[in-house]
Amino acid sequence: MNENAKQRLQVLEILYSVRQTNPKRGWLADSKLKEAMENQDIEFALGVLIETGHVHRNGYQLNITGAGVIACEAAQENYPRRAP
Repeated sequence: MNENAKQRLQVLEILYSVRQTNPKRGWLADSKLKEAMENQDIEFALGVLIETGHVHRNGYQLNITGAGVIACEAAQENYPRRAP
């Protein structure tokens, strides 16, 4: 998996976790997402995810869409995380 794909999956995983823990209000501020991503430049990854309908933006708030949830779960099945 290339670096851009890994970064997109990481963004989806963070937003997935937020939505899973709070299904009714699963929004995350983009500044908090960037902080969770250790201040990486995520504009390209985020732009692609928004364009493909995996992430929704409302001002500075982001959430994973249903399509994003399904894509995240499928990617995790195909590329399971290894324990450190």
